[in-house]
Amino acid sequence: MCSRKWIVRISALLLIGSLLATGVFAAEGDSEAAALSGTPLTNGLLEANSNRQVHPFRTEIVESRFTTEGFEKIGETEKLEIFLNREEAALRVRNIDTGYLWGALPIGEAEGLNSSWRCYGNGLVSIECFNSEGVESRVSIGKDGMAQYELLDHGLLCSALFEEQGISFQVKVCWEGSQITMELVEGTLVEGLHDSPFTLKSMTFLPFLGSSYSDSVDGYILIPDGSGALIRYRQPANYSSTYAARIYGKDYGIESLASTADNTARPEAQALLPIYGIVHGVGQNGFLAVVENGAAYATILAAPAQTSNPYNWAAARFEFRQKYVKNINRKEGAGANVPQKVPNKVTPRISFYFTEGEQARYDGMAVMYRQMLMQQGVLSPLHSEDRSVPLQLEVLGADKKENFLWNTTEVFTTFAQAEEIRESLANAGITNLEMVLRGYTKNNECGSRLLASLGSRKELAALSRALSETGGALSLYLNPMTANEDQITLRTEAANNLSKNEIKWIDNLASRIYPYTYLYRLTEVEERVQKAITNDYGSGFALAQVSNKLYSDFTSGRELTRGESLDRVIAMVESLTDGKRIAMYQPNQYLWQYTDKMFDLPVSNSQILYETDCVPFLQIVLSGCVELYGSTINASSYSTERLLRQIEYGMAPAFVVTGCESVELFNTAQERYFSTNFLDWQPQIVQAYRTVSEGLGDVWGHSIVSHRCLQNGLIRVEYDNGVGIYLNYTDEPLTADGITVESGWFSVTGGGGT
Repeated sequence: MCSRKWIVRISALLLIGSLLATGVFAAEGDSEAAALSGTPLTNGLLEANSNRQVHPFRTEIVESRFTTEGFEKIGETEKLEIFLNREEAALRVRNIDTGYLWGALPIGEAEGLNSSWRCYGNGLVSIECFNSEGVESRVSIGKDGMAQYELLDHGLLCSALFEEQGISFQVKVCWEGSQITMELVEGTLVEGLHDSPFTLKSMTFLPFLGSSYSDSVDGYILIPDGSGALIRYRQPANYSSTYAARIYGKDYGIESLASTADNTARPEAQALLPIYGIVHGVGQNGFLAVVENGAAYATILAAPAQTSNPYNWAAARFEFRQKYVKNINRKEGAGANVPQKVPNKVTPRISFYFTEGEQARYDGMAVMYRQMLMQQGVLSPLHSEDRSVPLQLEVLGADKKENFLWNTTEVFTTFAQAEEIRESLANAGITNLEMVLRGYTKNNECGSRLLASLGSRKELAALSRALSETGGALSLYLNPMTANEDQITLRTEAANNLSKNEIKWIDNLASRIYPYTYLYRLTEVEERVQKAITNDYGSGFALAQVSNKLYSDFTSGRELTRGESLDRVIAMVESLTDGKRIAMYQPNQYLWQYTDKMFDLPVSNSQILYETDCVPFLQIVLSGCVELYGSTINASSYSTERLLRQIEYGMAPAFVVTGCESVELFNTAQERYFSTNFLDWQPQIVQAYRTVSEGLGDVWGHSIVSHRCLQNGLIRVEYDNGVGIYLNYTDEPLTADGITVESGWFSVTGGGGT
């Protein structure tokens, strides 16, 4: 443990040095009128040319490389023609309006691929299996199985049999308009035919649909990484890994501790929504793939062209089994990687929406997806067109502090100090304040009584009332799902993984007091939410952790699958919201219908080497339906680039503050925050708010309809009320559409802009 503490201390010192070097800490003295502090990333075109931005696209007309030779036409709609090659169970789809023919891989030979990969990629449906020793293999109808086909009205039924693997099932394909839907027919999956030892690992529909060889096609793959990422088609290169993100995050009940611990410098962003997209010729041809059932057991895959596989491709893989560490003795982590015995209960269904023109772009797909979710009732329009741009302020109340003999409670901000902060910002003209209070209960446990050292219920009620009267709101941070060792009784309250160990991990920003984070059993989560409701603190909640963690629990006698957890989480949130919408931190899509404010949204993607562009796909989908807030600025970087990003993505700014000096957080459970003192940050908070408010004042509550890069470093965002925002990320003035935008600034046109 001592070595762990010294590692954390050294890391903290290095991070402090890094933050000082990039100007994160506020300057000393009275600096209310100080200029925005930039970082080296805003100098020249370094930032504009990086994969943290989106870049211009080529305009050459793209021609399909496929024909229908060897295929028979099996159906059509007013938008599509569908063709089938029975031998390889391969589909091709023609867009009638454009004539563009979609396929996967060539029939016969695919350059750079062996027959196993070619047949797998071409398959209508392809699977992966485990043999008796847990060795994985890819299996396809064209090479390893056989299929029978039955034409239906507006569809096709494929009965697949893999004799050697002893697996059979039926897949139904339906088409309507510009949509093709594929699903496993429920109840048809059979394993163990002829006493075969093979078991099903995964199932993928049309794995390589829309694939492209090397850079032969101009276009990209869209993936739901963070705010959104593009993978442009380039010549093959060597990558250590490709994109594989479990929709709605990892299943902590099955994943090993090593793979779930967020102990890297920057963990990959979570996939909050179940989609991916393919574009061939920007603004010409594309499709959006949407996982419509079984998303909790699906993984989005995306691979750029590599020397070992020169095709760019993407797919959604449905996981029926995965490997876990089975303990061979009582020592945690000592064991063998073996597949799950009992398969996940999943009935996969995915739809492909073929697009053209404006919808064959990442922003057009986002607008289309938003419309789909609105039709389904998942999203609904905001009624806040007259509401000014808000500011989110996280206020740290209290938490545990490490002392020589025992831990004590350290107060960071009293209710009275929170009121002083509110009043100070109101005097500066910031009245639309979304304040989130964290650490307000005994031992910082969800559902416990209010911490008396922070103040009285009367003071808390007065704070809530004052915020409401000036156009803001008070929300209480609600995290009933994760705990530290002093908040949980491991034997009776902790969730267990498939190896029968408590689910825990070391967070990359863990405090020295509590290095491990644990997960409660879902019954405990439900009880804590009910306690919080019963306590009636006099204010609403901002839901965290429950909003984006979904896991199975293998506690003996209380087993719970991930699918069952999903249903219970939704029911619990319905009870919590009681017919209203509440604030949530980075919620997964299945909770969007209960959300009116989303906090801590990603302002970028994971910036993996092969990700060529960062785009606000997530923000475009949500715009006009949910109030959006980025991560706390003073916990990351305060710069011109960051404030421009807030405006570009349509997100209100957020800060985390305390009434105490920042140094008081040292040796506490909140020591990951290095600079939080409100008086230190007040000038920057006011300046950041005024800047973002100036940029978004005419469009807050409206929907983004277009997001374009006009030239490197110059972005144009258009809204449904006719307002356009131009943003310049370079160090020189840039001009487009007759609008000149100064270096490191923005210009608003239409509406109340210039």
